Amino acid sequence: MPILHGGAGDIYTNYYTPSNLQSNLDNLINFGKITPMIVVTPDVTSNGVFENNTYYMNDADGQYLYEDMFIKEFMPQIEKNYRVNNLPKFRAIGGLSMGGFGALHYTLKYPGLFKATAALSGAVRTKEEIISMDMNKYNRRYGKAFGLNLVGESRVNNKFYEDFDILNTTSNKLESEGYFYLDCGSKDNFLIGNTLLNLNLRKNKMNYTFIVRDGGHDWSYWTSGFDGMLLFISQKMQDFRFID
Repeated sequence: MPILHGGAGDIYTNYYTPSNLQSNLDNLINFGKITPMIVVTPDVTSNGVFENNTYYMNDADGQYLYEDMFIKEFMPQIEKNYRVNNLPKFRAIGGLSMGGFGALHYTLKYPGLFKATAALSGAVRTKEEIISMDMNKYNRRYGKAFGLNLVGESRVNNKFYEDFDILNTTSNKLESEGYFYLDCGSKDNFLIGNTLLNLNLRKNKMNYTFIVRDGGHDWSYWTSGFDGMLLFISQKMQDFRFID
């Protein structure tokens, strides 16, 4: 199960420091609350810096193809080298903030690839929020994915609609056998986007859970949500079995 990290200086090792995802996993597995699972936390930074985030998508100019690497190289490499069952029904993905968006993006763009998808405080923004974002913030978050230094409506181009517009994903692109888990804080700026996504999943009669707890967009909220996320993933893997 890949768990994707957030942006704004967040890195993949933050799942272990300052948080302790491994402790959550070990405790839940040792007490028999979840099935054993392999969790990987890939690094999404471009050349190790955050000047321009990838947002788990390919660059618009084709220079840095993170999404292609993740789907075509990273996942096959993990499934080749570790003792896992690579059937989609045994595969899940999760993430927080930018990583929550990444998890949703991959599941919706590649229907059937993952059985369960979990997003903690997923960075789901509306078209209007991206159009009105100041240039520095836009470039850091979406410049490489949609095009650097774009202004206003030019930001919501074909790349935006192909890769980012998950709020308007239609039922023919959604995988009816999949499960979605959304957990967002009541004081989080992404609550609007997550609520709209919840309504879209409901409209399309998807299998989903939407949780709003008291809190904001920070590590105290995310660490308090790890157990719920892992329990949800495990419950959707009820037919898990070890590979001989």
